Amino acid sequence: MKGDNGDRTLNDPTRFLNIGSALPEGTVISFDGELDSVDTPELGKQYLDSLTIYFPDGSRYETDNFTVDVK
Repeated sequence: MKGDNGDRTLNDPTRFLNIGSALPEGTVISFDGELDSVDTPELGKQYLDSLTIYFPDGSRYETDNFTVDVK
């Protein structure tokens, strides 16, 4: 899916995160590391990543790097 934050293909983090209902409607979350261009994460692999959360009011929040273990 394409987002307003550039021409990157965004992997939908809500497939991996259980926070969607806590965020305002219209919030867009994008992976900014290894998962930003992976359609299907590989089982047993670790990915180093961070998130940028774009809020409907135009503000954004960037997380620190973290490791995602795909099981």
